[in-house]
Amino acid sequence: MSATTTARTNSTVSGQREKRRDADWLTQVEDATGKSCLGRVANVSLGGLLVRTANTFEPGTPVTIRFHMRLPPDSHFIESPGKVVHAEPGARMGIQFLQLQDLARRALSNYIFPSAPATTH
Repeated sequence: MSATTTARTNSTVSGQREKRRDADWLTQVEDATGKSCLGRVANVSLGGLLVRTANTFEPGTPVTIRFHMRLPPDSHFIESPGKVVHAEPGARMGIQFLQLQDLARRALSNYIFPSAPATTH
């Protein structure tokens, strides 16, 4: 499955709507004890992501998220601390980014908000 251009909005903690975009990237989620699971990023926003995985962590669990954004011709490795904010055991979990680095934020922003093609008159 490849990433699509589907963009949606989701609620943030403050009640504002945040744009998110579908994705399909392999990700690793690791808790503070070193327990980890693999999954697929289903969608991503600047605030966090939804991971499809059979092995979920409990809401409130601090985690580290690692994934590669492969968007030819570029590839970006992203690692960020996060927190599980919701989980459907055995299926998926939503993770909030806690300290997304500037380079990672720019890469995600470029993916979520792609530039419109230039028009000529």
